[in-house]
Amino acid sequence: MRLMSWTSLRNVVGRSLLAPELVAPAFCTAPESFTTLGPEVADLAAAVGFAPDPEQRMLLDLMYGANRDGTWSAFEFCVVCSRQNLKTGLFKMAAIADAFYFHDELTTWTAHLFDTTEGAFRDIKNLIDGSDMLSRRVRKITEGHGDEEVILMDGCRLQFKARGQSGGRGKTGAKVFLDEGFALQPAHVGSLYPTTATKPGAQIRIGSSAGLRSSSVLRDIRDRGRKGDVGLAYAEWSDVAPPSCQIFDCDHHRDTPGCCLDDRERWRRSNPAMGRRISEERIATFRRAMPPAEFAREFLGWWDDPSGEPDAIDLTLWAALERDDGQQTDVAAFGIDVSIDRDASIGVAGCRADGLWQMECVQSGRGTEWLIPRCVELNASHGPAVFAVDTYGPAGSLIPLMQAEGLTVLPMATQDVARAYGILTDCVRQGTVVHGPQPELNNAVASARTRPCGDGGLALGRKASGVNISPLVAPEFALWAAISKTGDLSPVNNVW
Repeated sequence: MRLMSWTSLRNVVGRSLLAPELVAPAFCTAPESFTTLGPEVADLAAAVGFAPDPEQRMLLDLMYGANRDGTWSAFEFCVVCSRQNLKTGLFKMAAIADAFYFHDELTTWTAHLFDTTEGAFRDIKNLIDGSDMLSRRVRKITEGHGDEEVILMDGCRLQFKARGQSGGRGKTGAKVFLDEGFALQPAHVGSLYPTTATKPGAQIRIGSSAGLRSSSVLRDIRDRGRKGDVGLAYAEWSDVAPPSCQIFDCDHHRDTPGCCLDDRERWRRSNPAMGRRISEERIATFRRAMPPAEFAREFLGWWDDPSGEPDAIDLTLWAALERDDGQQTDVAAFGIDVSIDRDASIGVAGCRADGLWQMECVQSGRGTEWLIPRCVELNASHGPAVFAVDTYGPAGSLIPLMQAEGLTVLPMATQDVARAYGILTDCVRQGTVVHGPQPELNNAVASARTRPCGDGGLALGRKASGVNISPLVAPEFALWAAISKTGDLSPVNNVW
């Protein structure tokens, strides 16, 4: 099957490209199509009050490109773009069309987090409720935690669910939406893709912002899509121009003269909705409020690719330890950490009903003003509690203030910080610790690097990591405090 480059795609999606306000993607490849049903889907979306932008029209033409025999020319469809620009809206248009126009028996929408899946369900429900043309064809809308579903009069269904450890194993539709593609893991692909093997008209749709270091699945799709791959339609809006900062070795921090992260043309190339739904002033606000690396990834599409340095924590093992099963966990200890830029996090560790340790980031936020009042609240609800703090780290200055509030502080010496990292890595390798689906924690794990600590030891390095890793360091300290009291990496039969 011959592949079309972005240049040749202009002949297929010419109607969209006539729009002068269209922002062209940095990369776009797709299999050759005989025709496309994208215009019909766009017209349906417009008829229910959800008219597509030029970029969304172009993507619908690619998604619904068809061969002469009526099959879709692309089995995989992937769009990578900054948040709040076009991905979710595009997928909602397609989901409505799949059920109401193409009469697919089952269409499945999945996301990494339940809140994201539920948000998509709410948006589609509001679209249906606001359109007589759609609502009169609906038999039932089921609402419930994890049971969101739209059932049409003809039996066609739109199903919404979060991806769990199994990746959504079970009954899925011919059309499967994989939102939050940056969080896809090999297990998800292994469980979801084969379910479409015998389904006519099957298509996998992936949407995401730029990938994290842990986004191995999305990175593989990116690499295939950028060069062109049979069966994959791929479009990516990102800033691919080389950095052009006026200062050599610029650290990209706010107010740095001539920093390329302040180049508004770069913003425009990566955010096609800028000037429509997203104001330039709002992006400028995000630039000042967000860490440079996060702003570059979220609003410029700079991928967080592996640097070749070893990971502080094995990302594959870490992904396999994610749990979202709601098991009862007894709080054993809290941990506190503050980044170099004085952003703070509180972590917790405790024993689960199944005998495993669980570690979480309780809260992470800008500054430290909120930290001690929040610790007082946690001590009141889970106390008397202990709070582990690195005496010689950025949070060490808070120890007297915490003690003045009546909090029990467990000061950590240099060797304790090294032991905390050793305990964490041992628990991850042995599978005795689990964690929930927390983006801030997973992002910190993906970015974490080590530094020398003590006599030949290692610890998580704030400077070496280049980003705020306090959402990981704080629960790491909590885990150290809990295990130090039991003397066992497994909490079974140990009570602190």
